[in-house]
Amino acid sequence: MKFNITPGPWRVLQDETITIRTPGGRIATATHLSKTGRRNIKEVEANAQAIATVPDMIEALEMFVQLADMIESYGAMHAEEDWRKVKYVRGHAIEALRKAGGQND
Repeated sequence: MKFNITPGPWRVLQDETITIRTPGGRIATATHLSKTGRRNIKEVEANAQAIATVPDMIEALEMFVQLADMIESYGAMHAEEDWRKVKYVRGHAIEALRKAGGQND
């Protein structure tokens, strides 16, 4: 799949706001404000850290899908129940990649 996101690594910087950046510039800013007032700083930091892991998560999911495809092509799974589990998780990985904006090559 191909993604139109800014390449990683992304990192979190904290000053007056919490910013997710790459060497090329800002990706996003996590804020303490919400419709109901101020968010807990720990929650904001956790949100920023989660956003910053997007490139790594996409890479890991892509690697898993490739591994599942390889296992299927070699017929390496002998227990049918094990293969059903791999296919189930593979389906979720593909759906997550699509939700992240992935487009088939």
